Amino acid sequence: MWIVWLEKRILKTLGIILGVIIIIITALHIYVVNNAESLVEEIVANESKGKLKLKVENIKFNYFTKKIEFQNVTFFSNDSLDLKTSYHFQVDKIKLKVKALIPIFTHRKSRSQG
Repeated sequence: MWIVWLEKRILKTLGIILGVIIIIITALHIYVVNNAESLVEEIVANESKGKLKLKVENIKFNYFTKKIEFQNVTFFSNDSLDLKTSYHFQVDKIKLKVKALIPIFTHRKSRSQG
């Protein structure tokens, strides 16, 4: 009889652990999806030293194939007063395949220009 009780307890514990893992993964996915557009826009602004701006309407992720799809992307020069030419163009879709998705949004590397 105690074996049945032990099996029920083990299954209950495993169910709770699995539920917590699913909740954590779901929360991480929601965080990445809600903050991805602003993070990508910030990366473009930082890497171009403020000369280029990017506006992304939507980003789709495929975690298994490591593909990212940017939808309705608009590039434009940030400050046309200092530049001799300014530009503005829009692309419907940009598809990228990356080595890893999470480091793009979690790794902050300061780059020194030398």
